[in-house]
Amino acid sequence: MQELLSFNLTLTWQNQKPEELLTQVGEWLETTDPDLAVEYFRAATHVNPTYSLAWYRLGDLLLKNGKYTDAVKALEHAVNLTPEHHPTWYKLALAHKSAGDMQAAESVVNEVLRLCPTHPGALLLRLQLLAQQAQWEDIIRLFHEMPEDLRRSKEVRQMCAEALSKSGRDSD
Repeated sequence: MQELLSFNLTLTWQNQKPEELLTQVGEWLETTDPDLAVEYFRAATHVNPTYSLAWYRLGDLLLKNGKYTDAVKALEHAVNLTPEHHPTWYKLALAHKSAGDMQAAESVVNEVLRLCPTHPGALLLRLQLLAQQAQWEDIIRLFHEMPEDLRRSKEVRQMCAEALSKSGRDSD
């Protein structure tokens, strides 16, 4: 049995690119020692500055750890390397919002929705940004344009109800 496991592990390692193996190690570290995982992915970006997944994972970890400015920088590197990857743009929007830069968050969420018009997280973030700006009519309009499953969400329905109330359209 030990020989079979060893043989399978060797085959797995032999068929994977180094970046894939590095990512697997980093993902394991994320679950065991998130602080070490940050340093691991930071080192990976120094070893290969064009490895977009390392920049993404680094930015995501920094965002989770409350290091919003650093998360923005890492995620900006990632989107520059993979400009069509809407999940990275979405994380960047969250990082900007968490850092308190609502204008940048709004700009980035527009890019997410350009790439993926029905991205649920981006649509919800758009609603939150509109609510912060008291743009009630825009919330109501966006609510009616959202996919049905997202409109059923408790949070989305509450925001729409608030927008209806504050816009004087309670009966709609």
